[in-house]
Amino acid sequence: SATDFVVMLRERLCMEELWVGEDFALGRGREGNVDALREMGGRWGFSVHVIRPVAVDGQVISSTWIRELLAQGQVDEARRLLGRPYSLAGEVVAGARRGRCLGFPTANLAVRPERAVPPDGVYAVYALIGDERWPAVANIGERPSFNSGQWTIEVHIIGYEGDLYGRDLVIEFIKRLRPEQRFTDVCELVAQIGRDVEEARRLFAAEAAEAREEHGERIP
Repeated sequence: SATDFVVMLRERLCMEELWVGEDFALGRGREGNVDALREMGGRWGFSVHVIRPVAVDGQVISSTWIRELLAQGQVDEARRLLGRPYSLAGEVVAGARRGRCLGFPTANLAVRPERAVPPDGVYAVYALIGDERWPAVANIGERPSFNSGQWTIEVHIIGYEGDLYGRDLVIEFIKRLRPEQRFTDVCELVAQIGRDVEEARRLFAAEAAEAREEHGERIP
């Protein structure tokens, strides 16, 4: 019930403030609406704040809309609505090391199963390593060229040569470059990965130039 969930938030997380949308509701039959939550807040000592809706192109931004965009691979549009890139975090785990053999070493990212993951394909992403933000290319899927049958998120971090095994990694999705493809020839696969990396490089360079222009630093 809404009451049980609120009690859990208060007791386990020591919740002091709850921020919700205008039409938000918790529990069976949407019993935990804003008025009910405010009443509970008065009883258990937390405040409820209502966030006014924000619209883009005449449509109110909602989590449902953003999830639909992510499910379609439209990570760039989701980024526009969120005001930031959609991100996934997880631990870097051991893989088959095929990427290293192909000349494009990858970090295999293990993410929590409940997270919304964009559809299989190749994406331009940023990889956050400590305080540094690296350009990268991520492949999501089962690597059909190797008949592995194992679904993975593999991230090639452009220019990075360190060891990430066992470390936490965050990736920010910028744009979907293409769907996952099957290649019968390893040389074709390597050539395509090279093209993916170059396309990502161009995208990141354009973003950097645009950011500098926005800050008044004209590009010659």
